[in-house]
Amino acid sequence: MPPFRIACLEADPDVRDILSIVLSDVGEFAPRFFDEIEDALFELPTQPPDFILLDPTLESGMSSVDFCSLLMDHPFLKDVPVAFLGSGLIEFQSQ
Repeated sequence: MPPFRIACLEADPDVRDILSIVLSDVGEFAPRFFDEIEDALFELPTQPPDFILLDPTLESGMSSVDFCSLLMDHPFLKDVPVAFLGSGLIEFQSQ
């Protein structure tokens, strides 16, 4: 059985290293790492992953929410499940 392909969009190199170790140790995963949303949008349609882990604070030209909106409209990526994985604190302001 081929490995489960996971696209990991994470800006923090320490988190990428931890994810790489954890996912590789399990043995059934083939992670691909991106630290910019634009790179993922360019490369993912050529080899769609089975799953996407997305840093909700990742912003490099567009937000994570905008990225998800584009995925839902993309013919090759619209059915790929996405999970948000955050390593830092997100500050929320109530208005």
